Amino acid sequence: MMKGSLDIFNFKWQIGNGEQVLFWEDYWFSQGTLKSLFPRLYKISNFQCTNIRAFKDLLDCYEAYGEVFWKRKLRSWEQEQVDSILGICSNICLKRCIDKLIWLPVDGSYTAANSYEFLAKGSDDTKVEWNFIWKYRIPPKVQIFLWKFFKKILPTSSFLADRIGPRFAGSRVCKWCNRDEETQMHLFWKCEVAQWAWNFVSTWWKIKIKSGDAGKSSLNFKGPSTRMAWEITWSATLWTIWLCRNQMLFQQVRIKQNELQFLITQRSQLWCQAAKLIDDGILWKSNPIGMVLSSSKSKLNLLSNVNAGLIGFIDGSWKILNENKTQGGIGGYLKDSKGNLIFVFSGPVDASSAFDCEYQAMCFLLSKIVVSHWRGKPCVIYSDSVELVQEVQKWKFSFEKNEDERFKEFIIHSKLEFKKVDRVLNWEADNLARKGAARRKMHCSWC
Repeated sequence: MMKGSLDIFNFKWQIGNGEQVLFWEDYWFSQGTLKSLFPRLYKISNFQCTNIRAFKDLLDCYEAYGEVFWKRKLRSWEQEQVDSILGICSNICLKRCIDKLIWLPVDGSYTAANSYEFLAKGSDDTKVEWNFIWKYRIPPKVQIFLWKFFKKILPTSSFLADRIGPRFAGSRVCKWCNRDEETQMHLFWKCEVAQWAWNFVSTWWKIKIKSGDAGKSSLNFKGPSTRMAWEITWSATLWTIWLCRNQMLFQQVRIKQNELQFLITQRSQLWCQAAKLIDDGILWKSNPIGMVLSSSKSKLNLLSNVNAGLIGFIDGSWKILNENKTQGGIGGYLKDSKGNLIFVFSGPVDASSAFDCEYQAMCFLLSKIVVSHWRGKPCVIYSDSVELVQEVQKWKFSFEKNEDERFKEFIIHSKLEFKKVDRVLNWEADNLARKGAARRKMHCSWC
């Protein structure tokens, strides 16, 4: 599995100054390593294990001293391959920044979670929303609990009896109801304590919950803030049921229905506050959806309450469809100082990474601003890409000659600010980018 999934071609070098990337051996060219594309030339090269910067410097004297590059005289067909390599090298633009190794399967950033997901790809019992488990700000022990829940390896009575035998595990019967076998399905959906929990949550959130798929109910909510708050509530409910079961099993303490409801609301409120989805808990117990929407609206109002004539939000969407194909899209919108929508765009792009999509979204929006009557207005543009915001901040002080100079004057001399926004608050631009990836052409309009 490791060999088939996590190999060299899941990592690609993004060339900066060329000092860390080996010309022949490393994967920096789109079609593969030059060692694998031109094996004959690599075998007779006198400059194996040479970085790109050094090799490019050597090429400056290739016309006069080309023979020193090779261990023997080149054949005619080998010379044609050399011409191809020279063509590839002519497109290399070295920069002052260091070389960067990009993790291709997700968004350029390597994490243990997405590596695990990638390695486990193809296994039916591991198709789980890993981002949901590891990303949200819930206690680590609850994250581990959810992982076991999705893997169906929680130590219920039935699971232990199957694993170590009834002689050591004891009875399979549920200790709470003393009627049915304590399987994971029974404990979290069929048992009395589970019915108490889900009936309460269903009424509280005003949503119908089907047995076994409460997590999918998040699809009924509009906006990532509400969906995330629901998924946190769902996690808190599962965790509370599990703790009540353990309290009954090990301490012989049977929790009351109103105590169960209190624990669910209290836990979910604290976790949502930790995730910065709500500011306080005044409305949480009576109207959780209204509480989340109100908090999101107030935060967006704060973002818009800036001394600027234009306020923009941009985002990019990028994913790998298969080994040879990716899908990219960009989207965003502009509002005036009064909050009126004045421009919106959404469409596909040819991008090599998630950062490339974010960058193209910025370029597209700026290209529209600089030719409009809004050009001289102070402008604030929000992006949820930390890397993009940091990159633009560098341009304010040092604009490299190899960078895209279309917006050099505008970025440096205009009253333009780039700021980071939480991904949850950037959901409208995110939706436009996702829809843009599925479009055939760019759609944009001044309102």
